[in-house]
Amino acid sequence: MADIPPYVIALGKIPSGLSIVTAGTGEHPTGFLASWVQQVSFDPLQLVICIKKGRYIHEMLMKEGTFTVNLLAKDDGVHLKHFSRGFDPGVEAFEGVSSELGENGVPFLTEALGHLECKVVASSCPGDHNLVVGELTGGSLNGNRDPYVHIRSSGKSY
Repeated sequence: MADIPPYVIALGKIPSGLSIVTAGTGEHPTGFLASWVQQVSFDPLQLVICIKKGRYIHEMLMKEGTFTVNLLAKDDGVHLKHFSRGFDPGVEAFEGVSSELGENGVPFLTEALGHLECKVVASSCPGDHNLVVGELTGGSLNGNRDPYVHIRSSGKSY
């Protein structure tokens, strides 16, 4: 990493949680592992998720207007492994994991640390990721475990 500028390494030291973002109220809901999720407003309660350009889940949640952020616990390797591989359109993303439909019609992971149901209120694409702002409409907390915190080796990769 000697050839990487110090500010790029420093950028990677901003901690983030790991979450599973789920979307889809129809026949083939899906989800992906998200490392960039952050609260952006107190009133109304809003958060932002980042989706790499070209992922079809972005079109799905923009069309339907809803998504759910499933918070991973520090020891939750099952969901991390399951959703980190990604899913092609039409592939059953929830096979082998416990899920239920939320009030917004999007599946949430019943064994995750918690879930946050959102309606889309804004979207922008200033770089190589789409930023989607969601206003919280519901959710739950599942126990009192520590969240999964991720620190990257640099600001140039996940």
